[in-house]
Amino acid sequence: MILAILPQQIALFIERKLSTINRHIFDLERILDSSQKLPQVVRSQPRQRETDYSRVIPEQFDID
Repeated sequence: MILAILPQQIALFIERKLSTINRHIFDLERILDSSQKLPQVVRSQPRQRETDYSRVIPEQFDID
């Protein structure tokens, strides 16, 4: 009896997961479509500054 119910439960589970996946795909397609309508702005990556340790005052770190 349990084996007869199991395929139905698996099918229902897969159906729910596919529904969720389809909903996410629809949302992503909508976001992609709306982003393509916006003007494209090219932003360069800001350069990361190297930390200058020469200005660190040793007294700031009292290690006892």
